[in-house]
Amino acid sequence: MTEETSNRLPRPIPPHKIDMIRAAAVAVVKKELTAIEKEAKDALTKVMDPGDSCRAVLPGWGDMGTVYRTADSNAATVVDPDAWLAWVEENRPGEIVRSVRTSYEAAILAQVDTDGEPLVRDAKGKPTGEVIPGIGFKPRKGYIAVKQTEEQAATVTRAFRDGILSARGEIDPPDMVQIRTGGSDDPIAEIPLRP
Repeated sequence: MTEETSNRLPRPIPPHKIDMIRAAAVAVVKKELTAIEKEAKDALTKVMDPGDSCRAVLPGWGDMGTVYRTADSNAATVVDPDAWLAWVEENRPGEIVRSVRTSYEAAILAQVDTDGEPLVRDAKGKPTGEVIPGIGFKPRKGYIAVKQTEEQAATVTRAFRDGILSARGEIDPPDMVQIRTGGSDDPIAEIPLRP
């Protein structure tokens, strides 16, 4: 910066330019947060069993949410595309667009997931006993998810605004999050948030 430019007052930034700056900044932060979230969930997958549910507590600040790992399950999937296509051609030809319409397949797979078996349903939605060919199950791994009340989300927001939490998940002070089960006040784990 030259002496001439340092003596000038900064010009106000037009609102549309501020929105551009915000959009660019948010894009970078979202990408970074997505990577951080993946890293945290990958680490938790190694220490949480399917069906586990724990509270994330920021010491001195309070409850930040419930972290849970879904149970492993089976997901409905097309296991024999030819048999599936033949059945749809015979029973629902309007759903064929060179292959089975994606929305119809998703609806059938969701129904099969709910039912637990690939049964045909009549117009009233009752199972007929006929099995839909080409549909079966494949293993589906459970995943890590976070559930937050408005109050818990507000705790996280306050901690960010007050500089206690950083976008990297770093805490200053303290430098770890305690994981607690159910209504227990005793932590089952303390996870460092600094690399």
